[in-house]
Amino acid sequence: MITSYRITTIMSLIFFLFSGFVNAKLLHGEPKLYFEPQISNPYIEYKSGGVMRVNLRLWGDNFAPSKRQPVNLVLVIDESGSMNERGKMSYAKQAAKDLVSKLNSYDRVGIVTYSDYSRVVMPLRRLQNKKHVLRIINSIEPTKSTNLSAGLIEGISQIKYNDRNGYVNKVILLSDGLANRGITDIGTLSRIASRSAGDGIYITTMGLGLNYDEDLMMAIADCGAGNYYFIESPNQMAYIFDKEFNRTTSTVAKDIVIEIYLGKNVELMELYGYNYEREGLKIRINIGNMFSGQERNIKMRLRVPADKQGENALMRSAITYRDVNDNKARQVDKKVEYTVTSSKEKVVKNEKKEIVSEVRSAEAAKDLDVAARHYESGDRQSALSKINEALGKVKNMNKSEYKTQKTVEQEKALSDALRSMSSEPSPASPAGKSLIKKYKAESREQLR
Repeated sequence: MITSYRITTIMSLIFFLFSGFVNAKLLHGEPKLYFEPQISNPYIEYKSGGVMRVNLRLWGDNFAPSKRQPVNLVLVIDESGSMNERGKMSYAKQAAKDLVSKLNSYDRVGIVTYSDYSRVVMPLRRLQNKKHVLRIINSIEPTKSTNLSAGLIEGISQIKYNDRNGYVNKVILLSDGLANRGITDIGTLSRIASRSAGDGIYITTMGLGLNYDEDLMMAIADCGAGNYYFIESPNQMAYIFDKEFNRTTSTVAKDIVIEIYLGKNVELMELYGYNYEREGLKIRINIGNMFSGQERNIKMRLRVPADKQGENALMRSAITYRDVNDNKARQVDKKVEYTVTSSKEKVVKNEKKEIVSEVRSAEAAKDLDVAARHYESGDRQSALSKINEALGKVKNMNKSEYKTQKTVEQEKALSDALRSMSSEPSPASPAGKSLIKKYKAESREQLR
């Protein structure tokens, strides 16, 4: 006969195990943000000098908060002379007006333009008179040079020196040309963006046309923990602005930071697709915000010690974020261990092929970026060689148990890139410039 004491004990144990399972996946009680460290194998063969592939999977549920958090949004718009071409400014103004029309009275909007210097067209303020804001946007006209740094710094300042608590804080930087005034150094501008992200102000960049510096715009977005868009044609702007608006206003968690503490003698070989800060065995990645349904994958290769059998600490990951419903900070720690074993059979049997595939896919995506840069420099042969190398990796996966839907799509994309770079006569031609920007952007997206 089972006593009431035993029943209580069993129920407590079941509750403990169930709550442990839930907490292993959910960062909060409601289904909003999930976090799962995944490793390619819980076992490493003894004295193998093993490589461990890791995927830190982070995703937002398809979940709408009961009331979305208000936004502090500053539009930083290039008004250099080149914005007169192909109706760029007209499209930019229309896209900005469409975006403003979708915001609410509790949101704040600011508008900064830049040419020779920055100009605060409208200081950050509550959106209580949309018609007035639309008239201000209509008044923007192209002028002279491209002092991108002045516009960026002013855009950040508009939010930094206002109330940020309880808001999703976003700067959208639009440019169609090369930064030729003010600060033009990519390292300095990246540090400005990184400091902004550290303050919880995230920067999305939009490159318009074929004559802007995509490396600079991607670096600002990466360091600013925001998004990057290549807008080849001005008539795509309305769609891109709408996409960014939907992402911003469906934020489910914000100010997300992952800190990774590597185990003793564990060596970071590569971290794909994300900027990070390194201090000894600690790695810090600023993710920024995540929207409903979004997924992020932080992929790494680690070299792990395998000279002593038994359990070893691989890493500890601590993730912090702010809940958009109550704006409270939350933190969850996850520990990951692996076992060194002399059983080769155990290693083979326990390999997680989907994780191996995920990281190998990232390696091929990085090759695509390298190929685009070879092509950009005029070294077509090296570009084609690198794409062939990447394509070979992916084809081999697709002939094996490592095949996934992602690798099938990646094989097609790499085959298209190979054909395009083989047939295009010059990287300096409009079609060549388009390919370079397209494949750099594709590589960045695949790595994330």
